[in-house]
Amino acid sequence: MAEYTLPKNVMKKTDSEKLLNDRLPLLSEQVEANETQVEANETAIETNETAIETNETAIETNALEISGKLITNVASATGTIPAKGFVSVTYTATGAVALDAPLAADMYDAETGRSSEVDIADTGALAATNNITISRSGTDTIITDTAGQTSFVMSGNGDVITLIAINATTLKVK
Repeated sequence: MAEYTLPKNVMKKTDSEKLLNDRLPLLSEQVEANETQVEANETAIETNETAIETNETAIETNALEISGKLITNVASATGTIPAKGFVSVTYTATGAVALDAPLAADMYDAETGRSSEVDIADTGALAATNNITISRSGTDTIITDTAGQTSFVMSGNGDVITLIAINATTLKVK
């Protein structure tokens, strides 16, 4: 019977087993490293999910503070104007908006005679079609060109107005 010799590029079974045994610890280390990376990725995902929840909460409250100025977004048919800050009314692109003004007493400092200011902007840019009506709170009055109004209507696309309190019961539109 003739002896058969394996070509050089073909391993014997014992050589394959030896190679596998030599590489097994390296493969185990790689698996452990991959598992550690998976854990790190899962932690990063949890952190990102927490950040997303925080952002969603901020969006739901429609209020954001930038450089110390409270920014309020009105993306629905109704809303309340804070005593200071900036109100961005985006909903005019969809429909009319009714806003409740802050109490003049919450804006006016009787000791100094000064008022906080709140800017209201039609960022939906369709107030000519979908008006923004600002209604007084309590028995306050709103002064525009005429005294003693109970409401004020913004009806120009992209309009921006400023509300100030001139005393504890009267708001003025600037």
